[in-house]
Amino acid sequence: MRNYIAQLYKHLEDEDAKHKAARQQTATTRLIIKPLETQLIELFRSLPEAKLRRPWLMQELASHLDGRYRAYPSPQKIGEALRKLGWRRVRIYGQWGGRRYWLPKSDVGS
Repeated sequence: MRNYIAQLYKHLEDEDAKHKAARQQTATTRLIIKPLETQLIELFRSLPEAKLRRPWLMQELASHLDGRYRAYPSPQKIGEALRKLGWRRVRIYGQWGGRRYWLPKSDVGS
């Protein structure tokens, strides 16, 4: 019985060492993700003025951004960053119902 318990402890120590090595490797190879506001500013600066001024869906914006924990950032975080940059959310009604779009501050109400 003691031999069995000793083997279990050795197995646990080996597994713990593997996990520590894996964590160290991912920590050194982890990509540095820019803050969301910085990513949005860089995106807006890279676009022509006409394309920037059109209404944007949240999914369109998210597809251009990198998330910290997933491929894309959450819509909540994107919305918070857009509001800080002066963008406003409006609902535009069309043939298929109302959709929420994001517009720069100067384009709201026009």
